Amino acid sequence: MNKTNSNVIAIFNVFNHKQRIEIKNSKTNTTKSLGDHWFRSGKVIDYIAREEAILVQPKNFNQDKLNHIFLQSGKEEIEFMHSFLKVYSEDKSLTGIYDISQNENDIPLEIAKEELSKLDKDQKIFNLIFSPNSKLVSENRFFSKKQWFDLLKEELQVFCSQNKMDFNKIKGYMGIHVNTKHPHAHIVFFEKEKSYKKNKDSKFIWYPFNNFLYKTIDDFKQRTEWKMNAQLYKEYENQVYQTKNSLYDFKRNFNNGIANVDYKASNLEIQRKIEEIAKYCNENKIKSYFKVKDKKIKGYIADVNDELIKSNVFYKKLNENYDKCLNSISSIQANNSIAKKELKSIYAKEIKEKQNKLFSFVLRTCISIDRKYKRNLFPYQRYISKYYTNEKVNWSKEASLPNIHNLNLFLEQKKLEIVETLSISFNSEIDSFVNDNKVNVNQFNEFRKSWGSLKSKIKKENLSLNEISHSKEMNVILNYLTKHQSDFKQFEKQYQSMLKDFDKSIVKETDWDVKKEAIALKDKFQSEIHNAKTLLVISKMNLKKDEEDFKSKWNLTSLRKEKWKQMKTIKEFYKNFDIDMEEAIDYVMENHW
Repeated sequence: MNKTNSNVIAIFNVFNHKQRIEIKNSKTNTTKSLGDHWFRSGKVIDYIAREEAILVQPKNFNQDKLNHIFLQSGKEEIEFMHSFLKVYSEDKSLTGIYDISQNENDIPLEIAKEELSKLDKDQKIFNLIFSPNSKLVSENRFFSKKQWFDLLKEELQVFCSQNKMDFNKIKGYMGIHVNTKHPHAHIVFFEKEKSYKKNKDSKFIWYPFNNFLYKTIDDFKQRTEWKMNAQLYKEYENQVYQTKNSLYDFKRNFNNGIANVDYKASNLEIQRKIEEIAKYCNENKIKSYFKVKDKKIKGYIADVNDELIKSNVFYKKLNENYDKCLNSISSIQANNSIAKKELKSIYAKEIKEKQNKLFSFVLRTCISIDRKYKRNLFPYQRYISKYYTNEKVNWSKEASLPNIHNLNLFLEQKKLEIVETLSISFNSEIDSFVNDNKVNVNQFNEFRKSWGSLKSKIKKENLSLNEISHSKEMNVILNYLTKHQSDFKQFEKQYQSMLKDFDKSIVKETDWDVKKEAIALKDKFQSEIHNAKTLLVISKMNLKKDEEDFKSKWNLTSLRKEKWKQMKTIKEFYKNFDIDMEEAIDYVMENHW
């Protein structure tokens, strides 16, 4: 259990009523086998507190005073420690035995022995022999009993925790031996109460704990060695402290710096990812990256972050400065595995925090860009977005429905999107055409009937855009307009020409996966154009309710009610796009009222 390379020997034993320990007498070169009775009878205290072995020091002998005495003594470090053997002390109240749950003040031997004698046979006793290399003791002038006590108490607490033991339920006694070339400490500690665990039947049974985890013993040795190397530890600690301070200063100013980053997505693929991120965050009410659970969305956020680093100089610089601060942590020299482990933990934590800070900013930026994008879009793009097509809509309250000019603009933009996505080029020339003046009376009557029926449904049922666009009435209306309305005819000619070019490109494609993707894109495109046509039809329907009596408009109460209705309409409208209400109301007040 103690074969790792270390300047510390730490031997732990656990004593139940059947276990024994071998004690060697260096003078006679003999060994004695001792069982748990040796501990429970208190004889172990007599052994530790032997006058020719135990170190004793007055209370006022702190490290500074001991260093001063040492420098005047002219002795070597270990020889100097020998001068504090109890056999040389005139103060018989100094026992050299300390209660590890209290402090380094000496306690009477009788108290320690009495506590041990009261133990039940099932209360486990633990024994620790802690022996650092004499060079480690002398180089760091580990002279003070307080140094030994504080180190071992602190590390024993950690050790107990690692072995799932509550240090507060432990009591024990400690003494320091300086009768050999290697000063060492003996600690006997034990359970205040018997430990139990639940069996398969959920009944409490005695817990036969027989050994400590090897890894925890190895950690104990490394930590104690590390802390005994006081000078190296302080240098390391100072480096970590200074580096952390620099990093914290940077992080404190991070929010001010990030506020100066302005980003406009020009790449359509990035725009699509921004929309997906915004949709996910709005639906799940998320504003911080660490709350994002969807792996695909996490990937999109990372992609937008990479795009920001490429396209925004200020953001790139901010990211580089953050990395410099983190690299200053990883470059700190660690002298043992515990220090390396601690540094690794600090670095991993800061890397995670950096990712959360930057990616949370990206996430909020995506939401903001998406809001501005939807606010500035002309109506076709706004209404056919994924947020809107399946929502129930009161069309009589929609203020800015589209026109044929916007429909043509929309088609042009869709052409550009498809060209960029599939690298398919289209003929932008539109041939001249001749108006068809022949009107079929039956078709016209069917058109009027469908128009009236659909208008009535929209008013009564608050249909969604998808429900309206896929209705039989809308199909009749669009067929008629395509044949007999000149603007629609012109649009349809350009649209069909575009689809033919699209189909030609798909036919030439030999890769089935690419072809399948292209067909899916075409279907999506046709669906969006169909929805856009539907919106144009809705814009031509007079869906507003009859105007109120002229006199009532001058009635103050009616005006207040009307204003309240308008505010409510505005709130509902912007709520659909998850736009901040205060921002929206300010915008409306400034531009329309």
